[in-house]
Amino acid sequence: MIKNSLNLHFMFAKDSKKIGALKLRKILIPFLLLALSLSFYACKKEVLGTVEGKEISLSSFKKQAIQEFGFTEKELTDENLRALFKDYHAIFIFYKEAQAQGFLDKPEIKERNERRRVSFIKSLLNQMLWEKVIQPKLKVEDKEYLPYQEKRKVRHILLLTEGKNKDKVLAQIVKVKEEISQGLDFAEAAKKYSEDPGTKEKGGDLEWINYASPLVANFQKGAMEAKVNEVTNPIETEYGYHLILVEEIQTNPIDEIKKDAKITELLERKKALSMAEEYMNELRTKYQDKIHFYPERIKDVKKNGKLDLYRVDDAGFMTVEQAAELMGPELKDYQANPSKMIPTIQKRLIDTDLRYLEGVALGFDKEKDIIAKAQFDGIIHLGQVYEGHVRQGLQKKLLNEVKEEEVKAFYEKNKENYAEPIEGAKPEEGKEAQVKILPYEKAKEWVKTDFISQNLQKEMGIFKNGLFTKYKIEFQD
Repeated sequence: MIKNSLNLHFMFAKDSKKIGALKLRKILIPFLLLALSLSFYACKKEVLGTVEGKEISLSSFKKQAIQEFGFTEKELTDENLRALFKDYHAIFIFYKEAQAQGFLDKPEIKERNERRRVSFIKSLLNQMLWEKVIQPKLKVEDKEYLPYQEKRKVRHILLLTEGKNKDKVLAQIVKVKEEISQGLDFAEAAKKYSEDPGTKEKGGDLEWINYASPLVANFQKGAMEAKVNEVTNPIETEYGYHLILVEEIQTNPIDEIKKDAKITELLERKKALSMAEEYMNELRTKYQDKIHFYPERIKDVKKNGKLDLYRVDDAGFMTVEQAAELMGPELKDYQANPSKMIPTIQKRLIDTDLRYLEGVALGFDKEKDIIAKAQFDGIIHLGQVYEGHVRQGLQKKLLNEVKEEEVKAFYEKNKENYAEPIEGAKPEEGKEAQVKILPYEKAKEWVKTDFISQNLQKEMGIFKNGLFTKYKIEFQD
């Protein structure tokens, strides 16, 4: 295209001046193209910052995030990568410093990290079992769409029962039905009598519904089984009594129904619940020799506190003491009747451990992305733990070193922040007349907390910047 353009210019050049200009252009164009290509290359090589003095490009960090952190291509938009680079390295510096200070070698930190690691891997393996074992079997068969072929145009009248005598409300709605049978239009009756604020003014019109519509079970059953143009007998739901009128029924072909994402999602969810329960029954049988559950121990927390409430060999456990703490106010109920807690402990804790065992048996824990995600989570977790440790140390230091005159000076500078409302003040009197500044002695602890908090933020900033310098990490603006 450039060559054709140059030839065209030569055709119309009538003097040497023009030819000279064209020769200059012919020389400049390749340089312009080279500049453009270099500019494009620079865009592709966007630098996010430096780590240990080495420039890190967007593309190289993306590769690292996929290979070492377990992220997927879909998750890593350019915007997400830029944010991840900053967030990760803001924690990574604390992880590096924790290593350097021997903080990670402390037995309590190792134990805490191992608990976190196992818990995190459990969640990953649970998700993996779903994706690799259950989800592939969730294909909905055509016959499962059959009940959803039909949709109905429905109106209803609702009389609420909350706070009322239900027998009187029932008698009232029976009278409404009699009026309709004697000639009152259903839509007019709905406008006159219905207590459903969403449909009253529309004559009770619910438009088109089917089995996928989010309706109360009794109402849905009544509407989907009613005959066309016949008012139903009163149908009771948690809201009250309903009269239902089906005005029209339409039947759609299966192929049309399958295009409805809501119906497919509903069927998949129903199937998933059923399949998941069957699958868990299989795992409970398969690993029954590894399950040790002692519900009766919850009756005496003081005596049995350090004993296992449950244990799944090679997977997890919970002591009676730990369980009692988690149960909170429900503990007394469970102590009176331990069998009540069995379904909760089984589904929330034991089943999770069984899925973990199965994931390990299938080798999912050895997959590269699982290992990468666990390592990434470990770095983030330990970095945050050390950051908290540093913050706690600095806060303790500030509390020990704080001087009364510093707190007073801070109060004088910010006293408008330490005010309380004046009882009986009127809004029209203005803001100043509605509050009064607390004297220093009354606001002292409040002021001291704010002073320490503000200085802690400064000290943490200084400490953090020192780590960025130490580990040669900079962010590109």
